[in-house]
Amino acid sequence: MRKVLLLGILVSMCLFSQVFGFATILAGSGDTITFTTNVPGVEVLRNGVPVAQIEGTMYSIKVKREKGDTAFVFRKDGYYDQSIILGRSISPFFLGNLITGGVWGSTTDSIFTGNYMEYSPQQYYVQMTKRS
Repeated sequence: MRKVLLLGILVSMCLFSQVFGFATILAGSGDTITFTTNVPGVEVLRNGVPVAQIEGTMYSIKVKREKGDTAFVFRKDGYYDQSIILGRSISPFFLGNLITGGVWGSTTDSIFTGNYMEYSPQQYYVQMTKRS
């Protein structure tokens, strides 16, 4: 009886991971990115849309994972604009999909959710340069 229950749980977990994927469940839908600047009061734009004014020299934002590029521009009067395009890497949770769910489990995350990747690095230094 115990073996049947254990087998049932194992089969259920495998089916669950194939349908929903580990990366979707465990990795969430975004990453926290931290920016540090050398001057305070920098305006932050994400894909051309203003998102914040950095009061000090550090700012963190939760960024939803998207299939296209995610670009940030940092702006301050008297300084040149600085741009950063977030880097990406394969999420370690994606390997769990591949191991337990094979091709089906891994395509669940890559096709439907985009959670097979994560933003990396998650910390950036923004060097603002004064205009002459």
